[in-house]
Amino acid sequence: MIKKNIYLIIIFIAVSFFSATTVYLIQKDISINSFGNDFLSFDAVNFRINVNGDENLKNHLTNINDDYLLLTKEDANMARAIYLKGKLKRIPPIVKGRFFNENDFCKGNKFIVIGKELQGNIEKKNGENYYYLNNDYYKVIGVIGDSKEESYYDYRIYYNLDYYMKKDSTIMTDDMTIDAAANTKKIFSNIVSQYKNDDITVNELPPRYESPLSDKLKNSYKEIVADMLKVIALLVINILLITSYWIKKRIKEIAIKRSMGATRVRISLEILLELSLTSILSFVAGYVIFLAVTYAADGYVHLYFATMICVFLITFFSGLISAIVPIIKAVKVQPAEMMR
Repeated sequence: MIKKNIYLIIIFIAVSFFSATTVYLIQKDISINSFGNDFLSFDAVNFRINVNGDENLKNHLTNINDDYLLLTKEDANMARAIYLKGKLKRIPPIVKGRFFNENDFCKGNKFIVIGKELQGNIEKKNGENYYYLNNDYYKVIGVIGDSKEESYYDYRIYYNLDYYMKKDSTIMTDDMTIDAAANTKKIFSNIVSQYKNDDITVNELPPRYESPLSDKLKNSYKEIVADMLKVIALLVINILLITSYWIKKRIKEIAIKRSMGATRVRISLEILLELSLTSILSFVAGYVIFLAVTYAADGYVHLYFATMICVFLITFFSGLISAIVPIIKAVKVQPAEMMR
């Protein structure tokens, strides 16, 4: 079968390889951006405290009797101050050390967690790791990111909000986000009422939360998918041309089968089965080539289950499509054509 279908196999392998490469790039981007909303749920509320005149801005943000997460807006250094009560449902992937927990706050700690690509900026002091930020040194308690791949957290920074509030209370007037899941609205209303008593207004801001997948599909993914479809369409056209040539070479073989009593349905099923098996074998070969190429480039295997399934379906359905022309021509073959 391989010798008869060598040209088809080459084309199907190309379909498998290019599909794997494109789908992998999309899924990798999704993986990188899947934490794009940090640790926030859909219930998170963005807000800003507005000080009118010379009112004294008190800290009502870290005195709430409930579990919640408080984050400042990301600054130019990709840094966010963080305050936490309770447990995070989701934490970043850890390369070294740990991430923040409830015990790290309200104790005067100057802790920081940095992305793995920022480790070169760590300074040693008395045997401890420190990172310089906002004209101050923070003790590094963790390094985040993926140990192998690029990730959203590679350049991110998180540091104690409670400490920085004491150092510079104006940080409380920055855009902030509070998240307590189902209790968020209740806690936010409590914050609004407390500052209202101080003649200070708290304004809710439009949500910044958006699904990374839908955001990407609306932007860069459109171009990637469009390019992939162009390549696949070109390969499918080549498949149809090659299968047309392939079936011409087998007219006599089909005519002999027809003369021996083979029905059109049986011959059609045989063609469908042969091309399906060819596409499956080509999928395996193409995907192995993809894994080998990416391993040679990056030093590890890029193995995503969803990518594998998607590539298999693309290659398999290409095989089914390629069977259309041969089946149409095969059902028209008459036994007399065996004499040609």
